[in-house]
Amino acid sequence: MVISYKMSKNEMEYRGSKSEIKNPQPTKISVKEQRVDGSCFGLSPKLRCTLMDYENSYLVNNLSKRLNNKQFSTLTPNYKLNPWFVSGLIDGEGTFYISIRKDNEYKLGWQIGAEFQIQLHKRDLNLLLQLQDFFSGTGSINISKTRDSVSYSVKSIKNITNIIIPHFLKYKLLTQKAADFILFNQIVKLINTKAHLTKEGLHQIINIKASLNLGISENLKSYWTKITPLLHLRNEKQMVERPLIKTKNIPDPYWLAGFVSGEGCFDINLKNQKHIK
Repeated sequence: MVISYKMSKNEMEYRGSKSEIKNPQPTKISVKEQRVDGSCFGLSPKLRCTLMDYENSYLVNNLSKRLNNKQFSTLTPNYKLNPWFVSGLIDGEGTFYISIRKDNEYKLGWQIGAEFQIQLHKRDLNLLLQLQDFFSGTGSINISKTRDSVSYSVKSIKNITNIIIPHFLKYKLLTQKAADFILFNQIVKLINTKAHLTKEGLHQIINIKASLNLGISENLKSYWTKITPLLHLRNEKQMVERPLIKTKNIPDPYWLAGFVSGEGCFDINLKNQKHIK
């Protein structure tokens, strides 16, 4: 199969973006180089192409005659994401986030929220639309007005419990992000049992959050003096240890395709060597 693909100078400089959520509110977003969107087509075996050109020219050109010369596009609306591809993509780009905010309207003065989110470059909007469709249309997609980014998030505890969490229990995450998911799941269970409405349950949630993602903010620590994050009080009985994920094998090649779509980079290096003609 031959695929012709022309890349401009500006395109070589684009590889998308990845952002990390900071606690308790995002004041800065760190960005790193990464990949573009892709799609699968064909009967068997499946063929994946991860190509990117200008936004108005996403079609794959010069397909093999074995595919009957049909035109395929990464914008195909009927394409259903493979579940292992989804887990691989989230391993690379997803975030499981618990928010704890001071709010005097609540009985204990604190508001607890859970959020599943993935943020990509705006050129990957189509991929997030497919991801939303994969998760039964739940959640929302937000296109940033100030940055070249687009995000998909699910904040409903009901949808997180019934749709998001069951997927990752079945199609497991393989990187250390799986530890965040495990801790996130523990907190969601406490919320579903209304434990966050009691002082003991709220304290338990904060102790778990201390080992989740980037931990808890200094501002939150000032309110709760018995918080026991792993790196500070190792001998504290109330400490919630962060699980260590040990992956021995990749269960499905689609996970690898998803992970590389999020974290991989295909680059060409040009060096000036005087001894080479």
